[in-house]
Amino acid sequence: MFSNEAMAAYVDEHGTMAREGTRQPTYLVELADDIVKESMRRGSRDNITALVVRLRAPDGGERRTLFS
Repeated sequence: MFSNEAMAAYVDEHGTMAREGTRQPTYLVELADDIVKESMRRGSRDNITALVVRLRAPDGGERRTLFS
């Protein structure tokens, strides 16, 4: 199971790897699938749903970290 902080760290790490790789067009779908699989690996078994939304800074600037 993921805490909010653990999920943010997982998405940050795995999302960055996907963006840098060759899976550009589908990395959000694959990231959501990876989150579900990792949740099951961590012991979750019921009502697992993952929705990944990419948010961009309105001015195109650097993103800000939600959890520090």
